[in-house]
Amino acid sequence: MKNNGILKEGEVVFYPQIGLGTVEGKNEESYIISFRDKQSRIFVPFEDIGNKKIRPLMKKSEVDNLFSFFENNELKIEKDWKRRYKFHNELFLEGSPRALGLIVKNLLFIDRKKGLTKNEKRFFEKVFSLLSLEISRVLKKDVEEIKSEIKERVFRGFKELSN
Repeated sequence: MKNNGILKEGEVVFYPQIGLGTVEGKNEESYIISFRDKQSRIFVPFEDIGNKKIRPLMKKSEVDNLFSFFENNELKIEKDWKRRYKFHNELFLEGSPRALGLIVKNLLFIDRKKGLTKNEKRFFEKVFSLLSLEISRVLKKDVEEIKSEIKERVFRGFKELSN
């Protein structure tokens, strides 16, 4: 996707609720994007492109910035689970790499301190999988390798909190 919001057929994009998709084409008013080997499709109106809900894959430089972010000790954790859920859900719907990265960091920290609720575990796995898949696609590495690298970097940042 270019800055002007034009998608090209065959381009891979990221949609927060679903993950990686491929632009199949367009009709008079929207782009047609398929997910999971064309098992599901969405139609995205032209005017909605670039609103952060659908975005191009990260660039390598964005992955590098995200990896640096994982290593710093910046967290934003709500103590009340209802507020935390709302905050994380808003970040998820935003869909930016940094927003998804913050969710991963926060939930890994909470898990390490006191454990996650069943719903938080499910939510973490979804966000962690989507983010890892995107990064693995950008870096052309195995998803499991990326998951390990993310956790390693985040835990390195947690050590700074202890010191």
